Amino acid sequence: ATQRIFFDVSRATLAKRAPALAAPQRIVDAVETCASAGSTFSQGMVVEGQLFEDLFKSAQARAMQHVFFAERATTKVGIEATPLPIQTAGVVGIGTMGGGIAMSFMNSGIPVTVVAPTEEELEAGRGRIRSAYAKSSAFRKLAGSELEEALSAKMALLSTATSYDAFANVDVVVEAVYESMELKRSIFAQLAKVTRKDALLCTNTSTLDVDAIAAAAVGRERQVVGMHFFSPANIMKLLENIRGAHSSPESISTAMELGKRLGKVPVLSGNAFGFIGNRMLEGYGREASFLVEEGATPSQCDEAIKGFGMAMGFFQMSDLAGNDIGFSVRKEMGREEGMSGRYPALLDVLPRAGFLGQKTGRGFYLYQDNSRVGLPHAQAEDLITQYRAERGVVPRKVSDEEIKERMLYSLINEGFKVLEDGIALRPGDIDVVWIYGYGFPRHKGGPMHFADEHGLGKILASLEKFAEAHPDQLHLEPSALLRECVESGRTLAEMFAGK
Repeated sequence: ATQRIFFDVSRATLAKRAPALAAPQRIVDAVETCASAGSTFSQGMVVEGQLFEDLFKSAQARAMQHVFFAERATTKVGIEATPLPIQTAGVVGIGTMGGGIAMSFMNSGIPVTVVAPTEEELEAGRGRIRSAYAKSSAFRKLAGSELEEALSAKMALLSTATSYDAFANVDVVVEAVYESMELKRSIFAQLAKVTRKDALLCTNTSTLDVDAIAAAAVGRERQVVGMHFFSPANIMKLLENIRGAHSSPESISTAMELGKRLGKVPVLSGNAFGFIGNRMLEGYGREASFLVEEGATPSQCDEAIKGFGMAMGFFQMSDLAGNDIGFSVRKEMGREEGMSGRYPALLDVLPRAGFLGQKTGRGFYLYQDNSRVGLPHAQAEDLITQYRAERGVVPRKVSDEEIKERMLYSLINEGFKVLEDGIALRPGDIDVVWIYGYGFPRHKGGPMHFADEHGLGKILASLEKFAEAHPDQLHLEPSALLRECVESGRTLAEMFAGK
């Protein structure tokens, strides 16, 4: 009985840690077989071999193997230029993102200078960084003078200033202010004047035109690249590097090498709205908003997509990031009423009401006592009901299957368009971006690998059906590359073999 309980508890524990993975459960099966009465070690090894063979041929194994090689291919960008040495760094801004980027440099032993407008901002930022280190696993076991000595050594890598003149001798500067083209251009105009002529100038924009930002750095356009960190920047491993029209081979090579040095998985993207990840997120998020407008609830959409394996639902992710972020981006880019295609106006309702997500305690969900666990939010539900009524929408029953298909197929379809436009170099780069940056299940290989496994013909047929039913939702219009794959009978992996 004790043995039975042991294996039952082991299975239950693994089911919580890795609910969708087959291999951990098969390990328990193998050990249990060997430990059972009458079994020998040799018999157990035979069973283990059979289990291994079955797993090796499984879709999960193919997905995990794909991700393994895709991660290692991201740095193969066809550029032979020697990266410039990075010994010192600068960061503009010391908020959540700026502080996290500074910590990324500090974690790699690179001294970093942070510039912000006021000493008060800098002092608060230094306090947040010090507190974050004190709570981290590397420092948690230390106490007293040992803790203070370790913290002091780490914080010695950080210096702060209120003038860009402090960047006079740094090798790289990363701008990390909020998404305002006007502000970023103003900063780059100043950086071009005060930094060394060979210093790499990076913008952490998540959506804006890198070339438009670079144009403000007169005479220094070749040193400008995008370097899109994901929040929290000191923890998230993904780094989207964006090549501008004038970015030199040395600048791109340096950004990719720096990403590896910072412990990131760097992926090179072309310059387009949202780059790889956020461009695909837009259609995915629009479809989520339209599904809610038609009758689904935010929690239903989130649970359906989590049931597929996503780490978070779209509305949970929006609450976490701040519902005002997407709202500001849509305003900045002119993506408001009147844009081509159907506009996801529902996503603007909550930020206009001040429901910004976790940081205000109210968003699509309700967050009480600083909890990160979202509860049903009656006021948000009332706003959604009012929104439907104002537009004469009679809510209908939406199935979980429709939610998964419309959201995931929109995501995949945009991934095909990203490849068509040359924004991503290969399908595996898209898979790495979505696994490391957006919580796509690793055991399904990323959205593009999943598309191949799931069946491109099936996805195309569904998109055609959805596009006919919703002709104003342009992201549902099947991509030319998807059609080409289906018509030729080739998978996406076969189309891009060797690239």
